[in-house]
Amino acid sequence: DHPTELRVIDPACGSGHFLLYAFDILERIWRIETDLDGEAIPRKILQHNLYGVDLDMRACQLAAFNLYLKGRSRVEAEGADSFEMPEMGIVCADATIAEVDGVDAVFEEVAGDDEEIQHALERILGAFEEVHGLGSLLDVRGTLGALFEDDADTGGTQLTLGDDPRQSHTLGQVLHSLREAVEEQREVNSFLAQDLRSFVRLLDILAQEYDVALMNPPYGSQNRMPDSVEDYVDEQYSFGPEFYINFYEACEELSTANGRIGMLVPRTFMFNSSLQDFRESLLDKSAGIDFLAEYGLGVLDNATVRTVGTVVRSDAETATETAGQFIRLHDVESHLKEEKYVTNVLHPDSAEDDGVQRYFSVSMSEFRKVPGSPLSYYTPDAIRSLHETDLKIDAERARIPGENVADAVQGLSSGNNDRFHRHHWETSSVSGYRPIARGGADAWVLPRITQTAYWNGGEEIKRTSGSLIRNEPYYGREGLTWTYMKETGRRFGYFPEDGLFDYAGSMLFPRDGRSLWSMLSVLNSDLYHALMLSITVERNWNVGGLGRLPWNQSVADNGALAAYAKEQYQLMREIHSRNPTSPYYTGPSLLPSGTGEKQYYQHPHTTSHSDVPAADDSIRPSNTVQQAAHEWERERLRLRTRLEELAAKIDEAVFD
Repeated sequence: DHPTELRVIDPACGSGHFLLYAFDILERIWRIETDLDGEAIPRKILQHNLYGVDLDMRACQLAAFNLYLKGRSRVEAEGADSFEMPEMGIVCADATIAEVDGVDAVFEEVAGDDEEIQHALERILGAFEEVHGLGSLLDVRGTLGALFEDDADTGGTQLTLGDDPRQSHTLGQVLHSLREAVEEQREVNSFLAQDLRSFVRLLDILAQEYDVALMNPPYGSQNRMPDSVEDYVDEQYSFGPEFYINFYEACEELSTANGRIGMLVPRTFMFNSSLQDFRESLLDKSAGIDFLAEYGLGVLDNATVRTVGTVVRSDAETATETAGQFIRLHDVESHLKEEKYVTNVLHPDSAEDDGVQRYFSVSMSEFRKVPGSPLSYYTPDAIRSLHETDLKIDAERARIPGENVADAVQGLSSGNNDRFHRHHWETSSVSGYRPIARGGADAWVLPRITQTAYWNGGEEIKRTSGSLIRNEPYYGREGLTWTYMKETGRRFGYFPEDGLFDYAGSMLFPRDGRSLWSMLSVLNSDLYHALMLSITVERNWNVGGLGRLPWNQSVADNGALAAYAKEQYQLMREIHSRNPTSPYYTGPSLLPSGTGEKQYYQHPHTTSHSDVPAADDSIRPSNTVQQAAHEWERERLRLRTRLEELAAKIDEAVFD
C-alpha cells in the first residue's frame, strides 16, 4: 500500500499532541516507501494522512497551527524557502447550522426524489443541532450506513450531483458530493457557509475509515454528560454512558479491520465490575490487546486519575491466539517512568534493577479464568488458576456460578449517625446500645470497635428517613468483619456476637459448620491478598469482590490454622488492653501485673472467648517508671514479633 492510503485520526485531538508524534512516524514511512524529495513529504502527510476532531475551536486552531509549524520546520530543514499549506483534516465539531439558508436545498439536490436518503441526511443534521458536546460521538455510519453499499461493492465510483443519487453509492461518496455542493452553494467568506462547510467536513471525516485511531478522550461517566449526549449514547452505543468507553466504540467504527486503536485512559476499565461487558468485548477478540502500560499517577499534568496507555486491535480475527504485552509502571516515580518504559519495550527480558518484574506477556484467555475477567496481568498463572473451582466465598452475592462457603453481607444505614451512634464509653451504662462494626482503618485479627449504635429492636432507626436495614437476620451473630478501604491486605478480624454492622463494616459468616477461625487465618494470608489483587487493585474490597474469591476446603481443614488465629487474637487483645479507647482496656501500659487488673469497661465483647488465656505481664511493682516503660515496650515488641511469626506460619500452611 502507498503511504497516501494511511489514515490516522484523533477524535478528541485537543492541540494535536498525538498527531504531531504521528507526523514523525509517517515521515519515516514516506522516506522509506517513496522516492519523493524530503521537502515534498510534509505537505503530503498533512494532505493525506492526519485527521483530527475536537469540540473546541481554539484547540482545533492550535492543532492545525502546530501541524503547520511542524511541516514548515521540516521543509525548511530540507533547504526549501517556502511551505504551501494544504487543506488539512482538522475540523471543529461544534459548528451551529440551525438557521443556514439553503441547507435544505442542498440536501434536496443530493437526495433527488429519494425521500429515505433525504430523511437520513435530515436525521444527521437534527442530531448535530440538538446535541451539544457530541463531537466524534456522532454516529454518521450508524445513521446513514445502511442506505449505501460498502466501498468494496462499488469499485470506488465517485458520486456527483449529476448522478442519480438513488443508485447504489457509498456513504463516503455521497458525503464527498454533499461537500462539493456546499462549496458551490455559499461564498467562501460567509460565516454561515463556514459553519455549514465545517459540518459537512465533519460528516465526511467521520464517515471514512482509518488505519490508526489515537486518543486521550474526556473522562467522566453519565454524571458529567449533558442529558442530550447521555440520551444519544444510550440509543446509539453498546455500553453505558462513559466518555472514554464510548469514544473507544466510536474509534472501532472508524477503524479498518485489523487496525489499531491507541488510547491514554483511566485504568478503571481493567477492574470495575460495571465495565465487565466492555472488558470481555476486548477479550473476545483473540488478539484484542496488543499492548498495555499501566502508568498510574504523574503522567498527565494536574490529573489525579490513574492512567494506562493501551493499543487494541480493531475487529481482530486470528486463527491462533496471541499474547498481549503489559508493562507495570504505576509504582515508579514520575521522573523515572519514561526510562523504565523504554527499557522494558526495548529489552523486555532484562532484569530490573529494583527487583520488580515489570514486563508481562499474557494471553487473552487467561483473564477469563478470574471471575469478572479483570485485566490483572501481574497475577502469576498458578494463582490465576486457583480461581478454576466451583467453591467460592459467596458466589450468590458475587452473581457468578459456584457454591457458597459463607455469606458476605452488608449491614444497616441508620440514616442519622449523629443521632444513633455513640462511643462505647458513653453508653456503657445505657441500655439499648450495641457494638457496631464500621470498617475502620485496622481490623486485622481484632477490629478496633469503638462505636455503639442504638438498636433496641431497631424500631426508631427503621422509622428514620434515609435509613436502610440490610440483612437483619445476621445481626447479633459472631463472624468476620473487614476493613473496607485500605492499601494492603490483612483486613479481616473476629467480631463477637451481640453486635451490629453497617454498610462499610460488612460481615462474613461461614456456612455449613466451617471454622470461623480457620477462615480468618486463610483470608489474612498473603495468598488471599494476591487472589484479591487478581480481582481488583482498588483499595475498597466490597461484598461482590470478596464473594468471587475461590475456596479450598482441604486447606481450611488444617487444624493448625484455627489455633494460629486464636493465638493471634489473644496477642491482639493483650496489645489492645493498654489502649484506653479499646473495649479491652485494663489499665495504663505501666501498670504492674497482680495489682487488681480487670476490665475497665462494661462491654459485651470483653466476656467473649474467656477460654483464651491472657498473656503474661513482665512489669513488676519494684520497677521504676522508666524501667516499666522499657519493659512494656519490650513486651509490645515481643507480642508484635509473635504475631508476625504466626502470620508466617499461616502463609506457609496456606501455600503448602
